[in-house]
Amino acid sequence: MTSGVVLYNQGGIEGTLAMMNQALLRNDEIAHQIGQKYQILDEVSAGQASQSGQEFQAGMDNTRAKTRDLVQNVSNAVRQSQDGMNGLDGSFRNRLG
Repeated sequence: MTSGVVLYNQGGIEGTLAMMNQALLRNDEIAHQIGQKYQILDEVSAGQASQSGQEFQAGMDNTRAKTRDLVQNVSNAVRQSQDGMNGLDGSFRNRLG
């Protein structure tokens, strides 16, 4: 019997989740900057860009919300999976003594 075989890498999974959350924050910042640029464009064009900017912002808000939900769902699934694996590992350790 061999011991120490790792079938999953909890640290690597957590690192990837952290990278996903960082990317989400960067996307939020970029969307905010784009919204600011539309506002500047609107001011320069005497209100002509208002409708386009509002539609774009609404679409971005919707996309960001869906992305946040997706990242949260992935995080929850990973944590549940890790909890299950940790429980299973503990059960086998107890049985093997």
